[in-house]
Amino acid sequence: ANTPASFSVAVTPQNLAAGTYTGTVTISSPTSTSPVTIAVTLTVQSIPPPNATAIVNSASFVSGAVAPGEIITIGGTGMAGANDSYGLQLESGLVATKLGDTRVLFDGIAAPLVYVSANQVNAVVPYNVSGRVSTRIQVEYKGVTGSAIELRVVDSAPAIFTQNQSGTGPGAISNQNFSLNTASNPAARGSVVVVYATGEGQTSPVGVNGSVTPSNGSGLKRPLLNVTATVGGHAARVLYA
Repeated sequence: ANTPASFSVAVTPQNLAAGTYTGTVTISSPTSTSPVTIAVTLTVQSIPPPNATAIVNSASFVSGAVAPGEIITIGGTGMAGANDSYGLQLESGLVATKLGDTRVLFDGIAAPLVYVSANQVNAVVPYNVSGRVSTRIQVEYKGVTGSAIELRVVDSAPAIFTQNQSGTGPGAISNQNFSLNTASNPAARGSVVVVYATGEGQTSPVGVNGSVTPSNGSGLKRPLLNVTATVGGHAARVLYA
């Protein structure tokens, strides 16, 4: 090639045992009688596999079967760097499936990630698991994959998000004027409320992993399953889900 020029050398360390490795990179040219030799030292550190210990619905914090598109929370240790935390990011218009050095795999399929830290990961169950009896969930950190947790797959696992974000107490519900529904700010009879939930299952059109509904309301999807709601035990009219 013409000079000056740049090049890079990459190493894949996944199959190397922990330790220090040495080698050389030699650059030569048919027009030069003096090759250049560069010494290289590679240190591979042993990384313990991430340890996922619990998987729950992110709205109710109840454990159990998972549904396509459901937001889940994974608890454990070593799922990211001790002082690292990452929020939702977009890549090419889709929610990223890798935050920092962390991924969550469902039968080998990378899930969109909402939040990552050493002790907690929030992920969205890929729509690919729809129709399966079960799925194997693994957390991967820096290329090291932890033990799998196998959970049943169901058509839906609905749960309402709560204001305290722990699955208890008042729900995350907005009044018709978009104010938060509370005991001191109740909804008027006959008004519309918005209930924030997850676990609705497969949608129509078919869900796309990591897709974000445009703010202009185009591309809205609906659950394949029928959605019903009650208020105080009385059936309510569902305008959209």
